Amino acid sequence: MLEANDVASLGGKIRERFGIEVQVVDQQVRIERRNGHRFVTDLVEGFPGEINGVSIAKPSLEDVFIRRTGHRFWSERETDSPQRHRGTEKKS
Repeated sequence: MLEANDVASLGGKIRERFGIEVQVVDQQVRIERRNGHRFVTDLVEGFPGEINGVSIAKPSLEDVFIRRTGHRFWSERETDSPQRHRGTEKKS
């Protein structure tokens, strides 16, 4: 995942320059790529000053969901929502 000030612009530039699929989710550019740790150098050198942070991880179930749907299971806003906890409240 990449963090940047303008993730939409960065995502488009990465697609154009490297010809790979990227997703912009929750203000992050997500890229799935075998040996991604080796690709990081190309990204950082290709877009100096545009990338604020990089994280690398093995794919999770949520990553598969994001790839299929384009969004997370739920957003942080939904996890704090009273509706999310409805049904768990005790009735008097």
